[in-house]
Amino acid sequence: MNIYWMRQSNSDVPHNPTWLSQQEHEKYSSFRIEKRRQDWVLGRWTMKKLAAHFLHISFPDFLRIEIFAAGDGAPELYFDAQPVRQTISLSHREHFAIAALTDSDMKMGCDLEFVEPRSKVFMSDYFTTNENVLVQKFNNSALYANFIWTAKEATVKALREGLRLDTRAVEVVELKKDTEQFTFKMQYHKTDTPYWGQAVLFDGFIAAFVCERSQFKMIRIN
Repeated sequence: MNIYWMRQSNSDVPHNPTWLSQQEHEKYSSFRIEKRRQDWVLGRWTMKKLAAHFLHISFPDFLRIEIFAAGDGAPELYFDAQPVRQTISLSHREHFAIAALTDSDMKMGCDLEFVEPRSKVFMSDYFTTNENVLVQKFNNSALYANFIWTAKEATVKALREGLRLDTRAVEVVELKKDTEQFTFKMQYHKTDTPYWGQAVLFDGFIAAFVCERSQFKMIRIN
């Protein structure tokens, strides 16, 4: 099982959003705050570019790809106005966005964060006791705090709950770090369900990907 992913920045997005469908363009035009509009269009561009690779289509056909929010807020992919079976997820922070797409309909979520200091109040509010202990074990507490937060956000997206769910209901229970990558296991305590993930570091950011299967391969698309 594979998770395909891509990252893009604001500078990658075409200036004229003619690649948005009519319905998407109406959504784009509805944003009154420019920053929100830029974040939204960056996420859509990144997701469409990734989906185009998977669907084997080129830029002129991006209009055939649409991303709409489901009733629970999770993004869903459409091609030629028909739902696509594969699960998608996207996230943006600062001037970057990431998008992820599975080759099946399994549960999956991704999240992107800038590695920055997290206060003790923040960690007390959102982390479990064990996670707070984990952060304190390492010299680079900002990195591990942001890893835990990113892993949690990716997991609640995989659950299609988002931040409606108490983030302490999902917990990092296993962790291994290589040079630029984390591999980890999450536990959703409400149903005692495990999720597995990988996180990668780049340019001061951390991107986490979580799914319901223990064996999966991450494939980055440039």
